[in-house]
Amino acid sequence: MNVIKINADHPEPEKITLAVNALREGQVIAYLTDTLYGLGVDARLPGAIDQIYALKRRVTEKALPVIIGNRGMLAGWVKYVSPVAEKLMHDFWPGPLTLVFEATRKVPQNLIASSSTLAVRVPARALPRLLSEMLNAPIISAGFDHFGCHRHAAAPAARRRAAAGSHRQIDWSHANVSAHRPFTVLFVCSGNSCRSPMAEALLRLKLPSRLQDEVEIRSAGTLGIAGMPAADSAISVVEEMGGELRGHRSQGLSAERVAKADLILAMAREHVEHLQRKYPNYRENVFLLKRFANDEAPEDPDIDDPIGYGREVYRDCAATIAEELDRIMPAIVNLVQNHRREAT
Repeated sequence: MNVIKINADHPEPEKITLAVNALREGQVIAYLTDTLYGLGVDARLPGAIDQIYALKRRVTEKALPVIIGNRGMLAGWVKYVSPVAEKLMHDFWPGPLTLVFEATRKVPQNLIASSSTLAVRVPARALPRLLSEMLNAPIISAGFDHFGCHRHAAAPAARRRAAAGSHRQIDWSHANVSAHRPFTVLFVCSGNSCRSPMAEALLRLKLPSRLQDEVEIRSAGTLGIAGMPAADSAISVVEEMGGELRGHRSQGLSAERVAKADLILAMAREHVEHLQRKYPNYRENVFLLKRFANDEAPEDPDIDDPIGYGREVYRDCAATIAEELDRIMPAIVNLVQNHRREAT
């Protein structure tokens, strides 16, 4: 094993070249990212990617994330970049936000595994960005955490930085009541009686009070069922969490509802496929809830339908939705603030 000592914040070009040459030869490198040491290989080389799976003892069905030096390097690797993604990249890149895109055929199959998506990040630290730029390709970014020690054990400075809070802070200070069209979030499931209305009610509950007047939250179902109340267990579980669903009545998707939505969050892949097939002009606004602004593609990206099961299954479903909403809240807040700025 060769050790190349590089200043992570002010990398020496000649040393970067040595690491890049190793990547081109299909070798695995360990390098300092924003908060931890990562294992990296040239993302163009299937054989090198297999080495990461072996070293990590990671199931090959679970996709690997990559880092790039700048957003221009997405070209050829992702099919399209939505306006929502553009806003997130503008505000969070370089930084600790991973975005998931639909991958092109250029992407090695063992990199994206059984999915058709690619998880990408532009790190804040200069070293990994320069590695990617000089390689002129994405680099795998797999945490160095499967060798019997804490993932930060080899990097005390990085650990201190993470403990101090390395993620960018979102500005929550704006309190003005909106006078323009609100930012609209649309949740989608099948019948609009369980998952999507629970998500609607929980986001309304969790959204900061300062933004309540700036966000319109709606839900709809792909089956087109109208006028039905939410499932009894969904009502009870949401009430246990402090929300309200008794006044809910189901509604089907429509071109008008889809066109009005700024962000569409689907519960399962079948709903994403339905939306993209039926409303192709708005596909850039459609995301799977578990994949939206996610650091890694989840092993199970769908939120299963609890209909027909007992209340405990509904509780688990609602808890999963609530956890995902907490995770994506900074991204939603940022989108709402961008929406406000664009309207003024």
